Amino acid sequence: MPICGAKNKDGSQCQAKVSTAGDHCYRHSPRLWRKIKVACEAITLITGTAQGVVWLYQVAAPHMLPIWLAVSPERFWQDGVAAFQGRPAEVVHRELKRALRDVIKRHEYLEQKLAGLPDSEREKISAAYDDLIAKIEQDYPGALQTASENTA
Repeated sequence: MPICGAKNKDGSQCQAKVSTAGDHCYRHSPRLWRKIKVACEAITLITGTAQGVVWLYQVAAPHMLPIWLAVSPERFWQDGVAAFQGRPAEVVHRELKRALRDVIKRHEYLEQKLAGLPDSEREKISAAYDDLIAKIEQDYPGALQTASENTA
C-alpha cells in the first residue's frame, strides 16, 4: 500500500498509508483548503444577490457558528461576515470580497496552519464547512458551481 510521503513538521516523511499513490493522508491533504475556499467564494457570490446578505445572516449563520468557534486560521468569517453584520448590503459584499482576496493571498500560510492542527480540530472545521456547503447547495446551488470553477 502506498504512503502519503508529505513532509512532516520535523522534516521527516509521513508514513501514513493512502489508497492511491500520489495521494496525501487526511493531515496533509489540501482538500480542506479547497473546501474553505469554495465556501468563502460562494458566500461572497451570494451576498452580491438581492437577498444574499439577508440569507447570510438569517439562514446560514447557525451553520457558520461552529466555524467562528473553531481554531480555524482563516479570517474570512471574523474580518468579513462578523465584522460587517448590520451594514448595508453593498458594504457587506465589498468587504467579503476583500476578505476573500486576503484568504486567497495567504493560502500557503493557511494550508500550513491547517496541516498543523490536531486531527480533532481539522475534523470539526471540516464538518462545519460540510454543513455550510450543504446549506449553500440547498438554497443557492449555482453559487457552489461558480465558486468551484473559480477555485479550479
